[in-house]
Amino acid sequence: MRTTTRAGDYNISALIPGTYTVTVAAAGFEAYKQENVTVNALETVGLNMKLTVGRATETVTISAAPPLLSTADATLGATMDNEMYSNLPLQMSQGGPGTADQRRATDFAYLMPGVSNVYTGSSNSTDATTGVNGSGPAGGVQEIYIEGVDLPEGDGIGDPRFTWTAIGVDAVNQFQVQTAGISSQYAGQGMQNYAIKSGGNSIHGSLYEYNRNTLFDAWAFTSKVATLRPNGVFATVKPREIQNEFGIVISGPIIKDKLFLFGNYGQYREQHGATISPYSIPTSEMLGLTSSGGSLGYADFTGYAQANGNQTKCPTTAQEGIAANACQDIYDPNTETPGCLGTAASPCNRTPFDGMKNGVPTFDVIPGSRLS
Repeated sequence: MRTTTRAGDYNISALIPGTYTVTVAAAGFEAYKQENVTVNALETVGLNMKLTVGRATETVTISAAPPLLSTADATLGATMDNEMYSNLPLQMSQGGPGTADQRRATDFAYLMPGVSNVYTGSSNSTDATTGVNGSGPAGGVQEIYIEGVDLPEGDGIGDPRFTWTAIGVDAVNQFQVQTAGISSQYAGQGMQNYAIKSGGNSIHGSLYEYNRNTLFDAWAFTSKVATLRPNGVFATVKPREIQNEFGIVISGPIIKDKLFLFGNYGQYREQHGATISPYSIPTSEMLGLTSSGGSLGYADFTGYAQANGNQTKCPTTAQEGIAANACQDIYDPNTETPGCLGTAASPCNRTPFDGMKNGVPTFDVIPGSRLS
């Protein structure tokens, strides 16, 4: 309950976001009731009411909601309330392959008018401090607020990771995005605010689970290709993807009408199989061993050099005009010209290993004395 000033001014502040009914009463006037007044976080709702002379036992009730258009300032932005927020689908791993993660509370911002994803950073799409495009400096979000409280992270103002990793999607009541005309109380244009749910006099609770599984996934256009399996056979196999997010939400009174509890606990688990890819390993001859494990007395790289396009001899690549990638001999590091610059005046001369194989000097054979 509030009492107006002599001029009829009043201020009812700090309200939880929601829909309210405002009733005004004064001696000698009919009571006035305005229903369906929507109050969003960070917004000031103006409501001008006119009382009519009459008996106090009579009430004028207005059930139609007052206009939502604010003429008090030129702020541009939007609010997503809990009903819409909780009914919209939010994809797990929206960052794409290699960035598996939980549902992220901040991803809904991309659905708001005046917002676009301008991320051009590293391979991790979750660490972009300019991921939301407001109309302010640098074209990005400068601040993220929780219940109107600024969160200036030390390593990147506006970094959404500090929000979505700490606050579950099911704990958000509503959020706002403001993209232009921001009040001076907010540092920089382009900001987000997240209002968190609170408890009440009734006990409420819910369990939730979200699951992504290889069995349920459709084929991605770029994934339906032959894959090398552990048994050495190429087969068309759907990439393994198992993600599970589950939790509980509970709220209720601690002291009726005075103190309330709201809690959200969740876990995210992700599994994936081995990434199978072919790679080269040295042969027994390259290790200086026979096929039975005995010692050869030298390391034989002639097969490697031939398979990779070696030349007969490439001691000075620049002088002989041979492309560097066409010369795959195994060079003796002790023959490299010290301090060379790789120019005509200072060529980098080097020679391949030239060891004895079956009593014959052979390039790409490392003598046993040089083996560690």
